[in-house]
Amino acid sequence: MNFLNYYYVYVEYFIFFFVHNKILIQQKVMLVVMFQIFQFLEIEGHLGAKELTITSLSQESKIF
Repeated sequence: MNFLNYYYVYVEYFIFFFVHNKILIQQKVMLVVMFQIFQFLEIEGHLGAKELTITSLSQESKIF
């Protein structure tokens, strides 16, 4: 599958999670899970996933 397919799906879950859960601990857990998922994708051969994740997460956090 295309890397962007994974990216957009997890961004949607990320936004859904923040909208429906305002507890900081859960948000931190979600950030860790997201980062581990993208690290795994990078290991599987999607180079640059870590940088893309860091920039997109910083942009998402500004929204909330």
